[in-house]
Amino acid sequence: MLTKKLVRFRKASGYLKPRFIVPDDEKLIGLATSLLQIYDLSMKPSRAEIDEQTMPLINGFDDILLAKGLNKLIHDRCDFACDHNSELPQLRQDIFKASSDFFEHLKNPDAKVEDLHKFVALQTSHSIEEVDNIYKDLPEFEILQKAKLTSAKDLLNRYNVALVQGLLIHTSSMTLTIREPSTAKLRRLFKYLKFFGLLATIYLEDKAVKSLDKLNSDKAKTASKLRIEIDGPLSLFENSSKYGIRLASFFPAVCDMEKWQIKSNVKIDNKNYKLSLDESSELKSHYRNFSAYIPDEVRVFHKHFAEKESDWQISGDTPFLKIKGQELMFPDLCFTHKETDRKIYVELFHRWHTWQLRQRLQTLSEHEEIIIGIDRSLYKKPELKEFIDQADVIDTKAFLFNDFPSRNAVLKLLKKVISG
Repeated sequence: MLTKKLVRFRKASGYLKPRFIVPDDEKLIGLATSLLQIYDLSMKPSRAEIDEQTMPLINGFDDILLAKGLNKLIHDRCDFACDHNSELPQLRQDIFKASSDFFEHLKNPDAKVEDLHKFVALQTSHSIEEVDNIYKDLPEFEILQKAKLTSAKDLLNRYNVALVQGLLIHTSSMTLTIREPSTAKLRRLFKYLKFFGLLATIYLEDKAVKSLDKLNSDKAKTASKLRIEIDGPLSLFENSSKYGIRLASFFPAVCDMEKWQIKSNVKIDNKNYKLSLDESSELKSHYRNFSAYIPDEVRVFHKHFAEKESDWQISGDTPFLKIKGQELMFPDLCFTHKETDRKIYVELFHRWHTWQLRQRLQTLSEHEEIIIGIDRSLYKKPELKEFIDQADVIDTKAFLFNDFPSRNAVLKLLKKVISG
């Protein structure tokens, strides 16, 4: 992701306009190709060697900020490591002491560097070569181990998306509108939303759609229009930087939709601006095969629950549910009681979901099939604890968890709900 200084944009009439590039531009493709070649895994370059080779390319390009941005995106997808030698810090200490002794007892004014090296090697019982390589554990000597590189054109497309991400980190709110979505892509979009720990308020804008059957079906298209309101990091009082990265990381999933629009309020240099983009920007998502990836904590939870509980079947594939009026929700988990075939849906509220939790508590009693999990860090907030206690939902419609729910906490509440 691009840092604030690398995000190229202009200001016009209260709006922010990202300075998108043309991915087919031959000059830019040439620059991207040259940068990618420097990160050749077969050459095993060090950080220092990569910096030495990229700097002339970057400084020689007519838009240095753009070149730096492209290089940053490549660098972020690389892993470096050194041949770690735990003895090097102690070796450096021994060498510095031996060097001090050499100069303290220096009798030959014509002594050379080679004399120092030999003395130090003798005093530390290490070879001259080892003495010359005492800094090999420092970052600049780390060797390229992995490089998730892409084509030059894909890198340029990724750069355009990164410009928007760099602005969304500083947003206070974002409204996303999706028109005529395919069911598969829409469900994938909401899986990304959940994956990044974001909670949104969802509205079905098409009032003619009285049933959610089409939205939850496997039809290729729906005639619906959804408005999705997501809090931005600047609306929070804590964890705003982490939340901003999560929101920005979610944005590429939006670009995979066919008809979309975002409207966002962004604060730059202590001034508020608007950001408005839609599919006409031709931004390309670089996310692939998301459905095949399951976070470790979710996978472990599913596995333990399935192994130890025979009365319930767990599923991460959940439908859209109508909450109130045109407001919808997309639960995190679905549990089916095998004997009665009754389904119970679970929605999780993490540490930054204060406003959404307040909103859900107001309608929770109206939905017997929905229970919620509340992160303990939310419950510890005095003003929110009082609100939750007044709602009287703990152990009846809600359970507490740390980071991710435990099987026992969920099962205890499920049994209570099913028994009436």
